[in-house]
Amino acid sequence: MGDDAYALSRVAMENAVTVAWLLNEREWCRRIDLYVNSYSQAQFRLNEIDRKYHEGTVPTAGHGELLTEEDEAIVRDLFNGKWRKWAVVNGHELTFKEMAEEVLESNFFYERVFLETSWFVHSGFRSCLDTIAELLNDDCHVLRVRYNKRTAACALFLSNMAALLALDALNGRTPIGLSTEIDHLFNRLREAGED
Repeated sequence: MGDDAYALSRVAMENAVTVAWLLNEREWCRRIDLYVNSYSQAQFRLNEIDRKYHEGTVPTAGHGELLTEEDEAIVRDLFNGKWRKWAVVNGHELTFKEMAEEVLESNFFYERVFLETSWFVHSGFRSCLDTIAELLNDDCHVLRVRYNKRTAACALFLSNMAALLALDALNGRTPIGLSTEIDHLFNRLREAGED
């Protein structure tokens, strides 16, 4: 199931970049607080949606009971009382692209790897073309579930890179004595990427 693994590896890479960004050496405490408090923001949005679409027709107490006055104060203070990107630094809503550039100190990941995996996952031409090809095939009872050697290899490479990114960030925040091993594995991945 190379195609499915490839799609999932994109999510793994995105989460690893986010974790590495959160565990920044100088700003980790503030960033983790912001991330955790973004739950209040999501709850605030759910309540607003409930009020907008279901007021007077279905009970809306389920979500409302979870949002306290303290939660509402957090949403007002941190997010200006709005639904917005959770990563707000000095009033600026940080994009995933900016996070990736900070963590990886390069534009290559976002501009090449993330673009291709996003294109594959989010109904880009390649993704739609593959689905149509399967529908036209005799095996049209399944969609996008087949073994693809190239995407399986890419998925393995990206998922290993994601694990290393997260492990490296964790090692930097709370040293677990794996710096030499992590550096060695990063070098092996770089060599594999060149091949």
